[in-house]
Amino acid sequence: MAEGSCPACGGAARRAQCCAWCARWVPAGSFCRSCGATLVPPERYGAARMLKDAGVDKFSLAARLQEMEAEQVATLQAIFERQRAIVARRVEEAALCEGFLVRPVFAARLEAELWPQLPLGEAELAALAAGPAGPFLGRADLLAEVASQSPVPLTRTLAHLARLT
Repeated sequence: MAEGSCPACGGAARRAQCCAWCARWVPAGSFCRSCGATLVPPERYGAARMLKDAGVDKFSLAARLQEMEAEQVATLQAIFERQRAIVARRVEEAALCEGFLVRPVFAARLEAELWPQLPLGEAELAALAAGPAGPFLGRADLLAEVASQSPVPLTRTLAHLARLT
């Protein structure tokens, strides 16, 4: 559940967006209330994170993104989305495991931990991409594979616990 969501239903309680510089959820506006960076449109978030990783400074990030050709922005966005898909796979893996447990909080915590790290370096990305490929929804038959092959130690532990239920 993203910050700014209703604790009862999970629906949006206020408009929020993720800052491309500090990766915190803040009220939608023109700048981040946490770090002061100019907020970029959500559809350009990934490209902005790639520029940050390339060394563009916090206060030039939004302007630099606007100056770029649309095709270059789309390329950066696509690179980021491939990495985001790998993170999503690991989160889905954790969600599969927690579906057999009492407290389903681990997948959200894993996502909150991994999301601000994007984009990842090649070695970290390769390590995170290793392991079961899914899809995981409703696939109890994958618990043994997750327990032995997940690149996330917590998820391996959750899979072992889920197999005991």
